[in-house]
Amino acid sequence: MKKMKRYQNEHGMTLVEMLAAFSLFIIFIVLFYNILTSTVGNLNERMKREEARREANYVFSLLTNIHQTSSRYVIEPLDETSFQIVYIVDGDVKETTVDTSPYKWTLTINGQKVEKSTEMDVTNSENLIIDVTLQLAQIEKRQDILEFETTISRLTKANGGSE
Repeated sequence: MKKMKRYQNEHGMTLVEMLAAFSLFIIFIVLFYNILTSTVGNLNERMKREEARREANYVFSLLTNIHQTSSRYVIEPLDETSFQIVYIVDGDVKETTVDTSPYKWTLTINGQKVEKSTEMDVTNSENLIIDVTLQLAQIEKRQDILEFETTISRLTKANGGSE
C-alpha cells in the first residue's frame, strides 16, 4: 500500500485564513468609524453649547449695562429668535435688537416670562435687583433647551428720566 503524500501549503494563506483576517479587519474598521463619529458628534454638541453660552453672556451683559445705566427700559419680543430693548440714556432714546438665531429664546425676569412688551422701571426700588433666566432652544434637529441664570443688580435707584 502506498501512502499518500500530504501536501502542506507553506507559502500562502488558505481561504479560511483570508476570511478570518478580512473579518477582523472589518470589525476594526467599524469600531474605528463608530468612535470617530461619536467624537465628532460630541465635539459638535460642545461647540453648539459654547455658542449658546456666548449668546447668553452677550444678552446678560447687554441687560446688565442697560439696567445699570438707564431709568426705564422696555423689552419687546419681535419673533421667536429676536427681541428689542428700548431704553433711555442721558435723555436719548436708544434701541438695541438682540438676535438669538439659530436659537428660540425665552426670557424670564423675576419669575415672569417676557411674552409681550415688558417695561422695567429702575426708579422703583423693587427693581434694583432682578433675577433673569434665559432659555435657548435649538430650532433645528432636536429640542435641546439650554438654560442660563443670573442676577442683575443696581446699587442705587435711577433718578427718573435724564439718565
